[in-house]
Amino acid sequence: EDSEKEGEEGKDNKTEEKEEKSKEEKDKKEANKEKTDGKEDKKDEDKKTEDKDGKKEKEVKPKIVTVKEQLNYTTTYLDIKELDEEEFKLSKLKLEEIDRIENERHAKSAARNDLESYILNAQDKLWQEEYEVASTEEQRTVIRELCSTLDEWLYEEGFDETPVVYKEKLSSLKALFEPIAERVEEHRQRPEAIQALNDMINGSSAFLHRAMEAPPEERLFTDADVKSMDKLIIDTQKWLEEKEEGQAEVPLNEPPKLTLNAIGEKMAALDREIKYLVNKAKIAKAKRDREAAEAKIKAEKEAREAEKLKKANKTIEKEEKEADAEKSEAEPDKSEVEKDDTKEEDPQQENEAPVNEGEENIVEQSQENDTEQDRRKEEEETDESFSDSEHVEL
Repeated sequence: EDSEKEGEEGKDNKTEEKEEKSKEEKDKKEANKEKTDGKEDKKDEDKKTEDKDGKKEKEVKPKIVTVKEQLNYTTTYLDIKELDEEEFKLSKLKLEEIDRIENERHAKSAARNDLESYILNAQDKLWQEEYEVASTEEQRTVIRELCSTLDEWLYEEGFDETPVVYKEKLSSLKALFEPIAERVEEHRQRPEAIQALNDMINGSSAFLHRAMEAPPEERLFTDADVKSMDKLIIDTQKWLEEKEEGQAEVPLNEPPKLTLNAIGEKMAALDREIKYLVNKAKIAKAKRDREAAEAKIKAEKEAREAEKLKKANKTIEKEEKEADAEKSEAEPDKSEVEKDDTKEEDPQQENEAPVNEGEENIVEQSQENDTEQDRRKEEEETDESFSDSEHVEL
C-alpha cells in the first residue's frame, strides 16, 4: 500500500510538472504575440506620421521665382604684359647669359670630377699586383707624386679653375698611367686571345682537310682556293709561334710584342677566308643540286619517249603480222581459181600448160619479191624516221 501511495504521488508530481511547463509555454507565446503586435503598431504609427509629414511638406512647398537684374562690372587682367622690341632683346640676352653660365658650371664640375676620380683610381691600382708587375718602381713613384700634387692642388689653388686647365692636368696624368694600364690589359687577355686563335687555326685546318679528302666529283673548291687557304693557315701558325717566343723574352713591364690587335687581325683574316669558301661551297652545292634535278627530269622524259617509241614499234609489227596473215590466206584462193581455169581450156592448151605455169610461177615470185623488198624499204624508212626523232630528242 505504501508503494502504491508513493507511485500515485509520483504520477501526481509528473502531471503537475507537465501542467507547469505547458503554462510557461503558453505565457511565452502570448508574450511573443504581444511583442509582434507592439512592433506592428509602431510600424503603423510610423507610417501614419510619415504620411502626415509628407502631406504637410507638400502643402508647405514654396514656388521658385527667378528675378533677372542687369549688373555693371569691370575686367582687370593680372597677367604679364607684352614686351616691346627692346625689352624682348634684353630678356633674350639675359636668358642666353644664364645658359652660358650654367653650361660653364656643368663643364667645370664634370672636368673637375673626372680629374679627381682618375687620381683616386690610379692611386688605388698602383698598389695592385698586376700593376706592380707591369711597371717599374720609378714609374710608380713618379705617378704617385703627381697624384698627390694634383690632389692638393684641386682643393687649394685649382678649386675654381676652368675646364681647360682640368683637362690638361688629366692628360698629363694619363700619359704616365695609361701605358701601364694597357700592359695590364694585354697580359690579362692574351692567353684567351691566343687560345681563340689556335682554335680557329685548328678548325680551319680540319675544314681544309675535309675539302681535300672529298672525291673529285664532289669537290667544291679549286686547287687555287685550297692552296691559298693552306698557305694562310701555315703562315698564321708560324707567325703565332714566332711572336710567342719573342713575347716570352720581353719583361712584363715593357711594351709587348704580341698584342691583342695583331691577334685580332690574324683571326679576322682566317675568318674572312673561311666565310669566302663556305659561301662558295653553298653556291656550288646549289648549282650541283639544280643540275642533278634537271638531269633527273631529262632522264624521265627520255624514258617516257622510249616507252612511246617501243609501243609504236609493237603496233607496227602487229599490223605487219596481220597484213602478212591476210596475204597468206588470200594466195591459196588465187591458186584454186587458176586451176579451175586451166581445166576448161582445150587439150592443146593443156600441152602448153607446163610452160605457161612455169612462167606464171616465175612472174608471181618476182612480184612477191618486189612486194617484200618494198615492205622492207618501208620498214627501214620508218625505223630511220624513229631513230632520227629519238636522236633529236636526245
